[in-house]
Amino acid sequence: MRGQSRLIKMALLVLPLILVFVFFGFFTSHNVMKHFEKYMQQSYFGVFGNLQLASNPEFLAALHQAPELSHLNFSFRIANKMVLLFEGDTRQVLKGVDVIAYEANYLASKLQVIDASASFVTGQVLTEHRLILSSVAYHQLGSSDNKVMRIFNPNTKQTLNIDESLVLDFGFLGSKPIVMMTTKMLQFLTKKPLAYNQIEFNGIDNLYISLIESVADRLLRQGVASDYQLINPKKLSQEASLVFDKVTLFKYGFFFILSLISAAIYLLAINLILNAKHKSLGILECLGVSRFEIWMSLVLFALFAFSLCLFISWLLSRLFGPQILVFLGL
Repeated sequence: MRGQSRLIKMALLVLPLILVFVFFGFFTSHNVMKHFEKYMQQSYFGVFGNLQLASNPEFLAALHQAPELSHLNFSFRIANKMVLLFEGDTRQVLKGVDVIAYEANYLASKLQVIDASASFVTGQVLTEHRLILSSVAYHQLGSSDNKVMRIFNPNTKQTLNIDESLVLDFGFLGSKPIVMMTTKMLQFLTKKPLAYNQIEFNGIDNLYISLIESVADRLLRQGVASDYQLINPKKLSQEASLVFDKVTLFKYGFFFILSLISAAIYLLAINLILNAKHKSLGILECLGVSRFEIWMSLVLFALFAFSLCLFISWLLSRLFGPQILVFLGL
C-alpha cells in the first residue's frame, strides 16, 4: 500500500510537467502554423504577384495598351532558365538559374528595393543596375563572402555590371535559385527581343480583377487570341487557408482530448489517494468538513494547477517561440 501511495504521489507531481509540455506544444505549433501560413502567402505574392494573365504576345500587348487598365500597376513578366557566369570579387561561379524579369517601374513598386533608373554605356557593358537574388541563389553563389560584381552570358558574350546584390526570401516557392532583374537588363544579356507570355498585376483587389477579366474577354471576342489563363494566388492561398483551418481544428480537438485525459488521470490519482486515506478523511469529517467540500477543494486545486501549467506554458512559448521560428527559417 505504501508503494502504491508513493507511486500515486509521484504521478501527481509528474502530471503538471506533462501538462506544461502539452500546452507548450500547443502554443508553439499554433505560432509555427500561423507564421508558416503567412510565409506561404508572402511566397505566393513574391513570386507571382497578386494576379497573372497568360496568353500569346499579341493578346498581352493589346492588354498592356488598353486604356481601361492604364491606372493599374502591371508589367510583362518574362521567366527564363539561363546559365550565367557570376563574377564576384573573390571568385567566379557558373550557375544555372531561373531568371524573372519585369519592367523597371513595376519591379521598383513591387519589391521597393530597386530604382527604375537605367543607363546604357557604349560597348557591351550595362551599368547602374541592382540584382535581386533569392536566398537560395544567394547561398549557392556564396555571395556572403563573394559579392557579385558582374554577370556574363556565355552565349552572347554580354557582360552586365552589378552595383548591388539584394537578397529576398521567396519562401518554399523559391526553393530553386531565382534571379530577378529588369527587362532591359535581361534584353541586354540575351541580345535579342524578349519573348513574353505573361502579364503580372500587383496591388489590386477583386474589383480590378473583374475589370481585367472584362477587358480580356472583349479582346478575346475581337479575335486577338483564342484563350487566356488567369492565375490568382489569392485563391491558391484561400485553398491553403482551408487546409490550415482543418489542421487547426484537428489540433484543437487533439489538445482538448489530451486535456481531458490529463484531468481524468489527475482526478483518478486523487480518488485513489482519498480511498487510501480513510482515517484522514474520517478525522476531517469529525471536524465538520463534508466529503463534498473535500472534493470541491481538490477540484479547485486541480483547476489552479491546470491554470498555472497553462500560464507557465504560455510564458515558455513566448520565451522560446522566436528561437524556434528562427530555427525553422520562418
